[in-house]
Amino acid sequence: MSFTKFSKRTRIVIFLIVLILGVMLFITNWTNHEPKSDDVTTSSQKKEQQVEKQTYSFINVSDFGALGDGRHDDTKAILKAIDHVKAGGNIVFDSSKTYLVTETIKITKDLTITTNGQKNATILMGSNKKNEPVLYFSGKVKSSARIDTALRTRDSQINLPNIKDVDSNDLLLIESNTPWYFEPRTGTENLHKGELHKMIGVTKSEAILAEGIWDAYDPQKEDIQVKVIDPIHITMEKINIVRNPSNDRTIGIKLEYGSNSSINRINVGHSTAVGIHVVSSYRTKVENSEVTEANDKYSGYGIQSYGSSYSTIQDNRITGSRRGIDVSGQYPDYFSTVEFNTVYGGGKNELGLHYLTEDTQYGIGTHSTANFTVFRGNILANLNYGVNIRSANVTIKQNKFLGYFKGSAIILANGRNASIVDNESVSGNNVPQIATKNNLPKSIENFNAKNFLSIKRSYDLTSRVLQIERNKALDISESFITFLDVEGTRSNQIQNLQVIDNDIKLANRNSMGQPFYFIFSEFPLKAHSSVLNNNTMVDFSMKQQPLVSKNFIGTINK
Repeated sequence: MSFTKFSKRTRIVIFLIVLILGVMLFITNWTNHEPKSDDVTTSSQKKEQQVEKQTYSFINVSDFGALGDGRHDDTKAILKAIDHVKAGGNIVFDSSKTYLVTETIKITKDLTITTNGQKNATILMGSNKKNEPVLYFSGKVKSSARIDTALRTRDSQINLPNIKDVDSNDLLLIESNTPWYFEPRTGTENLHKGELHKMIGVTKSEAILAEGIWDAYDPQKEDIQVKVIDPIHITMEKINIVRNPSNDRTIGIKLEYGSNSSINRINVGHSTAVGIHVVSSYRTKVENSEVTEANDKYSGYGIQSYGSSYSTIQDNRITGSRRGIDVSGQYPDYFSTVEFNTVYGGGKNELGLHYLTEDTQYGIGTHSTANFTVFRGNILANLNYGVNIRSANVTIKQNKFLGYFKGSAIILANGRNASIVDNESVSGNNVPQIATKNNLPKSIENFNAKNFLSIKRSYDLTSRVLQIERNKALDISESFITFLDVEGTRSNQIQNLQVIDNDIKLANRNSMGQPFYFIFSEFPLKAHSSVLNNNTMVDFSMKQQPLVSKNFIGTINK
């Protein structure tokens, strides 16, 4: 029936009913969608927050309430700023200000952290809990699995069974339960085989590595685990990290599971265990930084690359620390380079004992697990030992050793294969001013290095190559090379020793009748397949001296 057939009065009534129903429906709908007074956030506030999250790629911590006056606790403000910055964004501190924090600042996304002026900002840690870093940057382990197929040296593709969510640019960590070849510790340290790689591609069942595998792994003889890691990328520069002196093992900066990160112009003070700790990270650069008083009696590392790959540690300065720069790990650190750094000895450990006289102090070296490490162009002064090696395949090249060395400029303990080339040791009365500037104990006299090179019998003497060429050892007082009789490998033979074109100058104290040996061994040692050519030795007056050895059976010059 047509609407027009109703009477005029009926049509008016129907129209009014429809209008009333429409108004009632509109009011109901508006009521259901209107923001209520007890809502936590209004609709306009939600919109503003969405805009904030989308636009913050650059944040100054003062925008979130950090005062930087060194008195007020800025921890929450800094954490809030980090929470609001985009991954890959920038966190900025104000030049010359001091930001007090009372707990570790943990960062799990890619960031650049810097100061906005010429002078570094300072982050002051007000707490000294054991093993608590001031700044802790960390990637994450995405997945893990056991490998049941053999991994061969130089393989660049690895089958990854039952592992999902793998991307190119992830890291791949291989670990075996087989103890490390050299100095295999057990218990909580459990030093074992392993290596860290970067993936450059993935297929349905395989990971493609940037480099071939460096060791070999046999699942019939060892338990092999792999971890796929989503790494963090950090750029950090122009920041001071300061703590109050402590007897706890504290850490300045810890970077774990990083990739292609940079730590530049960072100064760390009073972090007793480690100043800058690079753990399980790939191609990290630590440069132009300074660490003082990493002086824990049992750890104490200024800068440490730990179980990482291709770390570059260059142009840094370390003072008052038990170990200046260390390369090691629970599994081996591979292909790291330590170059153009300066490490001065002296100072005290956290118990108040003097280094050099009452406690031992090393410049740089490999503490245990490391492979294919290069130490080049470093300056090392007034230490018990300049370079301490306990690993395999190391190059020690173009370093300068200044002043007093209680033991020797270089010591080889555990490991095999070393190239020691173009280094220079300068002692004598021409360098005591270095000691004066660094507050060395007054009991040190003459500032002479005892030996240029010491080699423990625990070092592998019977295989591979030990190359000692074109070194200058000036003003040393006891020997050029000393073989120490210590527990470990008991071989009385050495093979493939090359001692060529070295220049030695004796210290003045030898004019009083103290014997000096070109090669001195504490046990009978016979050389096989060795070459000792064109080495020269002069006394303090530059008069040429014969090359005398003790307990070393071999041809001194050919």
